[in-house]
Amino acid sequence: MPMFKRSLGLVASLVMVAAACGGTDDATPTTAANASTAAPISIDVAGNPAAYCAALQSMFESQPAGTFTSNQVDSEFIVYAEAIEAAMQHAPSDQADALRNLAEFVRDTAVDPTAEGTAERAFALVGAMFAINTHAEQECGIDVEALASTNTVEAPPIRTDVEIDAGSIDAANAGVPAGIDISFESVATAGEYPVLAVVPVGWDMEEFFGFTFEPPEDSDLGFFTEIRFGDGCDGICAPKDWTVIMDDLESGPFSMLSGKGTVLVDETLTNPTGRLVVYEDPDAFSPIVVVAARWSEAADRYFKCEANLDDGDEALWVAMAAACEASVPLWIPVD
Repeated sequence: MPMFKRSLGLVASLVMVAAACGGTDDATPTTAANASTAAPISIDVAGNPAAYCAALQSMFESQPAGTFTSNQVDSEFIVYAEAIEAAMQHAPSDQADALRNLAEFVRDTAVDPTAEGTAERAFALVGAMFAINTHAEQECGIDVEALASTNTVEAPPIRTDVEIDAGSIDAANAGVPAGIDISFESVATAGEYPVLAVVPVGWDMEEFFGFTFEPPEDSDLGFFTEIRFGDGCDGICAPKDWTVIMDDLESGPFSMLSGKGTVLVDETLTNPTGRLVVYEDPDAFSPIVVVAARWSEAADRYFKCEANLDDGDEALWVAMAAACEASVPLWIPVD
């Protein structure tokens, strides 16, 4: 979605977050592909056009750009909102409302980036901001695309020198109960957020918002038994202190802890930082759930491994916990 990023750095990044959760490129304005050749927008600037251009320049310079920004996401948003409001003071009427809506959106997002409706508001802003983007380029001579990259921080490199040690595989195999024919191996997933995953040999893999491994059809294991690996940000995808997300029992990776079940394991993981939880709820579709999450303030997404065990497969939790703990998110740096 490069046009989203070009039209509006902050809104674009949130639109990409929404797309990762189910949105598509269909929301991109149909005129976006012709942005560089579109006719100049004719507007009535009721003020000083030069002041408006200068304010737009400052606005685009201050916007949090790209996926990777600094840890101070909230303070960056406030600075950006103030720059938007400054531009609004010099804007023509047909652009002032869009800027006002954007400033309100940015301030609200700084307070609660996971608020309900955030993605929808981001999508709604793209069309109006595209016109402002075009005005900035054609009437003011602002290189918006160049400014959008000025605040970008290079992402941590994908780790390529990682292997799952034999001891970790042995630990997973040792956790398999007698009578269940399962052994584990390491499998490298693909994509922008790859994982060196520890999974049962011969299980079927499906890629859909992460990678899910399920027992083959001829297995005696239950329908709901599976192990899956993915990434998440639960709001704005940017490097930050992930503690708030991890402690959020409404939408965070450990939200199952808000139920009435029993915690069998709750351990801290290290290098990278993480947490492993095994939770039992006999009344759930999956009576036992294993969740391991790892994160770093240098990474824009956290890692999550989740194993669900169907009724009758509960004894596999020791093996699955060892597998989740041993799996390596290759985009998260270590000490």
